[in-house]
Amino acid sequence: DSQNPRAVRRSARRMRIAWGLLLGAVWTALHGNPNLVNFAGGTLLGLGILHLLQRRNVLQKREVLPARSPLLSRIGAAFQLAAVFLYELVLANFRLAQEVLKRRMTLQPGFIAYPLRASSNLEITTLAIMISLTPGTLSVALSEDRTTLFIHATQAENPEQTVQEIRKTLEDRILAVTR
Repeated sequence: DSQNPRAVRRSARRMRIAWGLLLGAVWTALHGNPNLVNFAGGTLLGLGILHLLQRRNVLQKREVLPARSPLLSRIGAAFQLAAVFLYELVLANFRLAQEVLKRRMTLQPGFIAYPLRASSNLEITTLAIMISLTPGTLSVALSEDRTTLFIHATQAENPEQTVQEIRKTLEDRILAVTR
């Protein structure tokens, strides 16, 4: 390396501290009781896990996580999937409530055959669950060859558009997390 070894160690130490603080914040959020003791405990636990992973050579010695780490990319994709799914969930609730509150509902329910690109059990199950959790859509069946997911939608007047929306908002993001 052409970099100063002291600067590299300092940078790695800062990264470990940043990841420890992030893990402490996640621990506190998951614990459900936000206080300083939980945050400190989560931070120490996170730093301990990072230390063990580095000692066992799971992580590179000089960096907590390399800048272009596949793990880091997947974590980012998972956060993006969660954010997009929550947005779609709120939007679908709003659209369905709006439809129900109309004087004359214009629902056009129907079944849609959704061609899957997902292939693993995890990918297919995650997609099916997210579709079923979204108001107005329900995963009904999976074809025997596991290439088509059958979906019931309250608005099925344009199946191709629905397929493209699901692919763009959910399936592509699920695949970014799992592959």
